[in-house]
Amino acid sequence: MMIASSRFSKPCLVEVLVEGISLNMEIDCGAAITVISFDTYKKYFKSLGVTSCNSRLVVVDGQQLNIFGEITVNASVNNVQDLVKLIILDSPRNFVPLLGRNWLDRFYPNWRKTFGNAMNINAMRNDPEQNSAQQIVMGFEADLVLREEKPIFRKAYDVPFKLREKVIEHLDSLEKQNVITPIQIQL
Repeated sequence: MMIASSRFSKPCLVEVLVEGISLNMEIDCGAAITVISFDTYKKYFKSLGVTSCNSRLVVVDGQQLNIFGEITVNASVNNVQDLVKLIILDSPRNFVPLLGRNWLDRFYPNWRKTFGNAMNINAMRNDPEQNSAQQIVMGFEADLVLREEKPIFRKAYDVPFKLREKVIEHLDSLEKQNVITPIQIQL
């Protein structure tokens, strides 16, 4: 098994043996399922029978992905071998196959323990055993750089007449919540 990763925006790749073919797949814990492009399917797996897929896949911006179908493949990762479903995307361009959560659960069964124990800070504040700020941030280091700068004041933008009432209502609401405080400007 080979894993390549970087601290910056390079993908984390893992070598996966799929039907005897070595594929470098990008680990994507944000993807619910494992997918390949239609081009990858044609190149390596066109002899496998494709079945229809009733899944609906949507990317972050809401755009729906076109699914060509799915195949069942024999895959081996991390010294674990299993028969798993592989979704084929009908994409206009080729892309690095994505190893999603369904395969991560099969081939790296403890992967969620690494990330799943993160606790919501608000939940920690409400927990009597975790009520001090020191316990909330224990084990973390940070540098805080403060600058002594005066606020920059600019001429106020004109709000279109049609929106003025809504803007005033919103500002009043923010003031009542102590999010903003009115100030007096001396010219």
